Amino acid sequence: MIFYKPTKYKQTSIGQVPEEWGVKEVKDIFIVKNGITPSTKVNDYWENGNIDWITPEDLSKVNGQKRFFESRRKITEAALKETRVNLLNPGDIILSTRAPVGYVVVLTKKVTFNQGCRGLVVKQKEKVDPFFFAYLLDFYNKRLQDLSGGSTFKELSKSVLESIKLQVPSFPEQQKISEVLSKIDEAIETVNEGIEKWQKIKKAAMRQLLTRGIGHKKFKYVEGIGEIPEEWGVSELWNVFKFIRGFSYRSRDISNSITRQRLITINNFEKEGGFNFDKGEMYINANVEVDQKFKIQLYDLLVANTDMGRGAIIGAPIYIEEVSNNFDLFFSMDLTKLVLKTEYQKKIYNKKFIYYLLTLPQIRLLSKSFAQGTNVLHLNHDLFGKVKISFPLDKEEQDSIVSILQKIDEIIQIKQQKRKHLERVKKEIMRLLLTGKVRIKI
Repeated sequence: MIFYKPTKYKQTSIGQVPEEWGVKEVKDIFIVKNGITPSTKVNDYWENGNIDWITPEDLSKVNGQKRFFESRRKITEAALKETRVNLLNPGDIILSTRAPVGYVVVLTKKVTFNQGCRGLVVKQKEKVDPFFFAYLLDFYNKRLQDLSGGSTFKELSKSVLESIKLQVPSFPEQQKISEVLSKIDEAIETVNEGIEKWQKIKKAAMRQLLTRGIGHKKFKYVEGIGEIPEEWGVSELWNVFKFIRGFSYRSRDISNSITRQRLITINNFEKEGGFNFDKGEMYINANVEVDQKFKIQLYDLLVANTDMGRGAIIGAPIYIEEVSNNFDLFFSMDLTKLVLKTEYQKKIYNKKFIYYLLTLPQIRLLSKSFAQGTNVLHLNHDLFGKVKISFPLDKEEQDSIVSILQKIDEIIQIKQQKRKHLERVKKEIMRLLLTGKVRIKI
């Protein structure tokens, strides 16, 4: 493919576009259809259904890809015949227009959809590449959300959607643009598959290493844990660690400018899991003296004890493997530091082993169940402290287990960085191609 910068633009109602491009409203390109939910009280509409019925939740799981394959719930032929559901065909587009607005895919088979989505049926297939317009709607995601109304939740109405104006290149150019973007999506999907594979490997390795250890022949049963190696130790968390809840700051303690004292809070957690020191930067006023017990040191182990949502982050652990020389890092009351008690310093040599233990699914589920509160959920330390943990009493075994899991983490992190890079590249290429800043020679 040959790319070039156009020399001639024209001013339109949506801004400058290449001279050869047109501008049309959505209703000129597509027939917009509404979705419905067949009555859930009629079993004949749902039981043993084989026709995909798409919701915004389904669309949220396609990870940015533009092809849709399968819905979680399905309806029957009876529902299709006896209700007002709309049936869409391969090549049609589905856009989520409620909770949330903006997920968009091109269909690969016949499907139906609920009222949280709208279907876009191409009027002239010989002039419209659906993938181009799926990418274009994705590019205008913020614009779609800004045009949505509602108090409880935002919804993009049919009339507003129909009146949205879009740039329209020639059909061959649409195809070339979507081809380029599809290739990037394929590369991202390949990386996603690699990440998923290694996450499964890590899950299996954790289940084996953190409960069965390395090379053990004899096991014992421990209530609340299950079978563990006979030589391993067992204790409740409150016996092993002292819990230090973080710095309880006031609004006047927070600085509007950068200071030497940075505050780490629940906002540093990523929604999809993990922890990011560069996210949600907060600084403490230089004249505020913060107790040194709230300072984050190398190899500290912390857990999240506050969550504004449904407790998804409650109990999530953080292990500190690097600290900044530019700032003193302090943790807020959203977090709790687990300080190893003196009598256990000769039993637990590697605190990262405990970090991995706290990420085990069964312990994470327990931690979430200890969330209490109405608007803001908090970790109940008394209950959390009673969680039983098991651990090798041999230093080499602790280190070996951590080393294996760290190597898997490193592979996953490299792949995640590659995905972020590809996503940045895709975003920039979308900006250039979809707005006509760069053209593809046909």
